[in-house]
Amino acid sequence: MASVAVAVATGTTTAHADPASTMPLGPAPNCVETDLTDGKLDDYVWVTNKCPYRLRLKVVLAFATDKPCDSYEPNTGRLYYWPYPGRFDGVVTC
Repeated sequence: MASVAVAVATGTTTAHADPASTMPLGPAPNCVETDLTDGKLDDYVWVTNKCPYRLRLKVVLAFATDKPCDSYEPNTGRLYYWPYPGRFDGVVTC
C-alpha cells in the first residue's frame, strides 16, 4: 500500500511498452523465419518477421562480422549476404 501512495504522491504511472521494447536480448522468437542459401563463395540468408509485433534483430556470423541490428515490422524481411569463410550462426534480438 505504501508503494501505491508513493507512486500517487510523485505522479508516476506505469507505462505499457510494446513487445519489441520488452523483448529480452537472446535468440529470436519462433515466429522469425530464416531461409539460408549456402553458396560456393557467398552465403545468403533471408530473415522474415512473422510475429504480430515489431522486432529488432541481428544476424550473427562466425568467422565474419555480425550484421547490424535492424528493425523489422510484422511480415517484413531482409536479405543478408557474406563471403566465405563466414558462417551463419543464427538470429538474435537486439
